[in-house]
Amino acid sequence: MLTTVTFRYQPPTAGKHLVGIAGDHTNWKIIPLENHGGIYQIDFNLPNGNYLYKFIVDGLWMPD
Repeated sequence: MLTTVTFRYQPPTAGKHLVGIAGDHTNWKIIPLENHGGIYQIDFNLPNGNYLYKFIVDGLWMPD
């Protein structure tokens, strides 16, 4: 069974940023997030479970 999971990231500073996500569910390949009014997000359809991931913001790997 798949569940839609939304990942969101809001940078602490205003302005345009390059934001991506990488984790178990992407084989650690960086996937870009879409900017929605300063909040970056992406949806994944994932099997139930636990996943490790990090956001990549302007080239820096950030924990959630």
